[in-house]
Amino acid sequence: MTAAANRSIIALCGSPRVGGNTDLLVDACLQGAREAGLGGEKFQLNQLQIRPCQECGGCLKSGQCVIGDDMPKIYSYLRQARGLILASPIFFGSLTAQTKALIDRGQCCWVAKYLLKTPFFPQEAKIPGVFLCVGGMNRYQFFQNAQQIVKVWFTIMNIRYLSELFYPGIDQKGQIKRHPLAIQQAMRLGRYLAQIILESV
Repeated sequence: MTAAANRSIIALCGSPRVGGNTDLLVDACLQGAREAGLGGEKFQLNQLQIRPCQECGGCLKSGQCVIGDDMPKIYSYLRQARGLILASPIFFGSLTAQTKALIDRGQCCWVAKYLLKTPFFPQEAKIPGVFLCVGGMNRYQFFQNAQQIVKVWFTIMNIRYLSELFYPGIDQKGQIKRHPLAIQQAMRLGRYLAQIILESV
């Protein structure tokens, strides 16, 4: 992670397949944001060290996770970000393990917000976030399942859930490029996210 992430849109890509459909959607969304005047930076969760939550209780007194991996860096960049793109393909009817590990590590943020009354983002400093999701099967309930998990995490993190894009029936690597609207819709969503952020300044 680099200093370029500061005060930009942060994109967290939960697909293990670099250059795959989820990755391409994230790139298009970031391109749209840049066209609207706001930079962004993408991070591949699969390339970061993120251990699952250990339910150890180490965060109960401070609201800080005690696991020594890359999550503190993610927390730091999110605190400096102006917007968030979260993306994951559907694996077995839900989010990928990489994405779910990120979300489960929000336990310390839950403690900070609800027990210690020191939320990750203050209520008045909420950043907007969007969710991108691709699935190989044509089962919309899988997207709804993933969406509800993401919305819970956004709520805990005090991130404002802005919008989403769901694409069923997309399985082969790069297949999203043959979708008649997906790339354009992702770019449009990125522009919208950037506009919302810039209008709030």
